[in-house]
Amino acid sequence: MSQVLSNAAEYTVSEIAQAVRRTVEDEFGNVKVRGEISGFRGQHASGHAYFTLKDENAS
Repeated sequence: MSQVLSNAAEYTVSEIAQAVRRTVEDEFGNVKVRGEISGFRGQHASGHAYFTLKDENAS
């Protein structure tokens, strides 16, 4: 393992997800997002639907 990775702070997935959520909410608040939906994978038993949201400039 490289020296950079061995010195990196370790976080749980939940901690990172919460930090990303707070950052996005703080930066943007309530928003509407316009884009193209692709790769839609129906509604699962959980009630969730999965897809990719993109536009012509997204990578």
